[in-house]
Amino acid sequence: MDRRLPLVFLQTRQVSSLKNNRLVCRYRSWPVHSRYPLGYYIRILGPIGTVEAETQSILVEKNVYHPPFSPFLLKDLPDRTIPPSTSTSTSSSSSSGS
Repeated sequence: MDRRLPLVFLQTRQVSSLKNNRLVCRYRSWPVHSRYPLGYYIRILGPIGTVEAETQSILVEKNVYHPPFSPFLLKDLPDRTIPPSTSTSTSSSSSSGS
């Protein structure tokens, strides 16, 4: 999030669905008497703090065009699924006796 840009005041009836989400917004106007500009949201990137939403936020902020890969390209990728872990966490206690 670019701190050089002011916060934007959004007027919406969808507060509950937008709350705690990273948004792409556009400024509409900035009234003389207002501390913040008025704006509207364009799309929801995802919940604040998630890797996907923060990654999308950086890409949008830097104007990086990133279309999804086509099925034609995806079919040639190797299977990259990670099998579930079968090992359990064990604590090894080593004692140093005096």
